[in-house]
Amino acid sequence: MQKPEIPDNEKERLKELRRLNILDSEQETDFDELVELASIICGVPISLVTLVDVDRQWFKSKKGLDVESTHRDVSFCGHAIHDDEIFVIENAVADKRFFDNPLVTDDPNIRFYAGMPIKSENGFNLGTLCVIDTKPKKLNEQQLKALKILSRQVSKLIELRDKKNELEINNEKLESLNQLNNRITGIISHDLKGPINSLRAYMNSKYIDSDNPEDLAQLFPLVKDNLNSLNELVENL
Repeated sequence: MQKPEIPDNEKERLKELRRLNILDSEQETDFDELVELASIICGVPISLVTLVDVDRQWFKSKKGLDVESTHRDVSFCGHAIHDDEIFVIENAVADKRFFDNPLVTDDPNIRFYAGMPIKSENGFNLGTLCVIDTKPKKLNEQQLKALKILSRQVSKLIELRDKKNELEINNEKLESLNQLNNRITGIISHDLKGPINSLRAYMNSKYIDSDNPEDLAQLFPLVKDNLNSLNELVENL
């Protein structure tokens, strides 16, 4: 059995995979429908959206398999992510790279495999949209073309999913800022009202119309203190 080689850009590829926050995510209908369509078009019992992790291939969406992942060392998709074209094995038992692979000799008894790389918007091959059969098979040109198109749709779904997550995070941040703004506004309003109300009270008091210099002399320091308080609040803001 030939193990898949590690891509030259593996570190960056895995970083991209982590950034998208899609590994071990919940099942999503949009991905499931593309997997179902790939199975119908190619006439196969098994179809998968596979993401190649450090030491496993994890299935974001699957038809015809019960397991959530398999080891990367035995994966066909680990080979497929090295190129930008469809990776096809028409008869695994006749291929020296796969004839003794556990996925061939045991369940799910792979004979035919075709995987089209799923490329991120930054150009990294994250995994594949693949179709599998338990008997040797050959896809025609229309089926191969359809598999390429569906793979591009999976890539776009991943991009949209990422943008949606970013939007949700930004909305949460905006909501937090709005709440903080409301709290600050409440504090400012409360702190400003004190000296303003005092000034209004002094201006409406009997002292303002008094002809007695002593009354005015008592008023001015109070006005000065409140103006200083207002000035300090503004400077702090």
